[in-house]
Order: sequence, then C-alpha cells, then structure tokens
Amino acid sequence: MDFKIRPGFFGGKNWWVTMTLSVILIGTVGIAVILRLTKFSSVWFRQGAEAGEMSLTGKAIVAEEAEVAEAEVSYELLEGWNLVAFPFSPLTVKSAALLIEDVRQQGGTVSAVSRWDGDGWQEYVERGTERYGYDFAIEPGKAYFLRSHDYLQWRVVGVPPIKKEVLPIELRSGWQAIGIIQSPLTAGQVLSAINDGEERAVEIDWWRSGSWEVFVQRRYSVENAQEYGTNFTIEPTKGYMVKAMSEGWLRQFE
Repeated sequence: MDFKIRPGFFGGKNWWVTMTLSVILIGTVGIAVILRLTKFSSVWFRQGAEAGEMSLTGKAIVAEEAEVAEAEVSYELLEGWNLVAFPFSPLTVKSAALLIEDVRQQGGTVSAVSRWDGDGWQEYVERGTERYGYDFAIEPGKAYFLRSHDYLQWRVVGVPPIKKEVLPIELRSGWQAIGIIQSPLTAGQVLSAINDGEERAVEIDWWRSGSWEVFVQRRYSVENAQEYGTNFTIEPTKGYMVKAMSEGWLRQFE
C-alpha cells in the first residue's frame, strides 16, 4: 500500500509528497510505532515548520495530532467482489455513487456498492445511465462490497483519524460488517479484545478471492477455549464480517 501525505500549508505552499521517507523512532504506544517524520522523498519541511507526528500502524495511518491534513491510500480492486473498508474519512468518496464515479475517473468500473444493514446487504447499482437503490453514505469503520469489472490500483484521499478520538466499534447480536483501523492485529486478537474473557463474538470472516476465509473462537468453559480456521492478519483497508452472540465493543488503541 502506498501513502501520500499533505502535512499542511507552509509559507503558502501546499506540500504533496510521497511517503518514501526518512524517520526517527521516538517511542511506541501499544502496538503502534510512533515516528517523527523528518523527510518526505526529496522534499524537506521548510525551516521553522513543525514535522507532523503520527502512528504508522501496519498499513494504516493514525495522526497523533491534528497536523496531518490528508492521506492517500491505494486499494487493489480485483475483478469480481471486493470487501473493503476505509481507515479514514474519505474526501472524494462520500457516497456509493461518488465511489463509482471516482473509480471511473481512475480508469476502472464498479457497478455495485453494497453495505450491511444488520439483516442483509443493501445495494446501490449503476448500469450505464440506469440507477438502482439508495445512494448511501460511505463511512469509516464500516465494510462495503464493491463489484469491480476490472483490475485497478484505486487511490482514495481522506483525513486520518486522530488516535485519541478513534471511537470504539459497537457490536450487536448477529452479523456486522466492519473495518478495523488498528494494525497489526490477528483475527484471534480481535475476537479476544471483544470478548475480554467472556464469549461475546465467536467468528470473524474475510472475503478473499471469491470465497470466505473463516476464523472461529469458542469458549466452552474457563479452561476450554478452542480456535478453528486460519488466524489471518487484519488489514485496515479490508472489510470483515463479525458474528456476535451478544452486544459488545471493539476498543482500538487502548
């Protein structure tokens, strides 16, 4: 995944720079490595400009302070259905229709965007000049199925969340489609964080190349906890289906 950062406006300049960068390690918070950005490619901050500070958590960007204005994230859309999530607040992709148009402008074709409403998938479809369904908003923390007709490296611009303001994800009994910002995590770590010694969530699934990859965690007693399936790694740009037995929360960066 590639990132581009616009740290802000310095001396009237709007600095867009690719994140081929030099960094100085200044500490860690939880599993997130905190880096102070000192150089982006061959572009240095002007003298007197403050370097932005953020967490690079695997493939996600989480701002430590409100200094990072925008980030650009690359998605690999495969032909067929892709389950994606947005680890920031998208700027150009604010609705299903705008998402389809943004992909079109970048040379690809997405004909359908689907979101989970708690009981099933709600779909917005475009076929030529015809439109079907409700043009719903695209939100961080939720997962969406995209029906792509091409392979495309799709770039989305958004505003990274400030770490201390990342809200917990509320889980209800049944299935939910979510995105997880914190990384690196495994499927097992996500379920363990939700369960916190109890059995609230039992399954997390990932859509991979046309089929579901399933991980199940069951607690039959205090001494008897079993895991089934592949304990895959969570990626912030991917969407996941989580099955909960009761209400609970997934708290990130704690």
